[in-house]
Amino acid sequence: MVANSPTPVLRPGVIYRARDLFVCSDFRCAGPTVAQTGRTIGGVPFQPVRGRDVIEFASVSPGRGLTCECGALAATFSWIRGLRVETVYAHQ
Repeated sequence: MVANSPTPVLRPGVIYRARDLFVCSDFRCAGPTVAQTGRTIGGVPFQPVRGRDVIEFASVSPGRGLTCECGALAATFSWIRGLRVETVYAHQ
């Protein structure tokens, strides 16, 4: 008998944050626990990044853009365009 695979809870094309960890939905970036539960091993929930997360990241890491851990997605924010998440490269 084959066990049912849980449905991933993270949406593609979104960067998620839990404390100081930024991940995308790919299991190679988020890891299997996060991809399936939306939480860290310690139970901290991942939330989609917001514009203020991008601004805060830029203030503590000047010259570095906010990306997920694997670098596949990058987030930018402007007061005119709002939050934008763009694909840097596609997972294969």
